[in-house]
Amino acid sequence: MTKFINASVITYGIAMIAFGGLGYAEKGSAVSLIAGGVVGVLAIASYFVWQKNPRAGRIMGVFVAALAAGNAAKSLAGGKPFYPQGVVLILSLLMIVILGMGHMMSSKGRD
Repeated sequence: MTKFINASVITYGIAMIAFGGLGYAEKGSAVSLIAGGVVGVLAIASYFVWQKNPRAGRIMGVFVAALAAGNAAKSLAGGKPFYPQGVVLILSLLMIVILGMGHMMSSKGRD
């Protein structure tokens, strides 16, 4: 499960960077580029934090995904189109679920 979670975190980070670049390319939005880049880099950084401190790395990953999900939900509620904000919301919620399942599975052995 750990390999799957790690691959998911890296893939999520790359996807967020890509969506930021897409926002800049399509709309000229520097805010999208910066936000997507920051979220993506922080998600990937959470993988490297995980290598030294697994709990802190996973908490960081959940926090980053929750911030991205909240921002995407706010944009959707404000009337922005589903693409790309809805995709970011779905990916971020999926990342939170994956990290949560990983936490529950690792806690199960400690009972």
